[in-house]
Amino acid sequence: ARKRLVSILQSIVDARRKRNYTDTDSGEKDMMDRLMEAEDENGRKLTDEEIIDILVMYLNAGHESSAHVTMWGTLLLEEHPDVYQKAKV
Repeated sequence: ARKRLVSILQSIVDARRKRNYTDTDSGEKDMMDRLMEAEDENGRKLTDEEIIDILVMYLNAGHESSAHVTMWGTLLLEEHPDVYQKAKV
């Protein structure tokens, strides 16, 4: 699954790089634009692999936090049926 995700993200990075080279006025910048522009104190930019790793990390972090909130919410509602009844209304 990771190989497929990396492949998809790589194609997006490739398309974005091509667009950024040909489009001088790209409008609003998103996270990927910012990652592609980021430089360290020596002027080194992130590699495609580093950009993809960061995107995968954020994807996983978002998934895990949502899953944890859902799990804890469900457990707490089971422990407090009065609150569960109010939440249903």
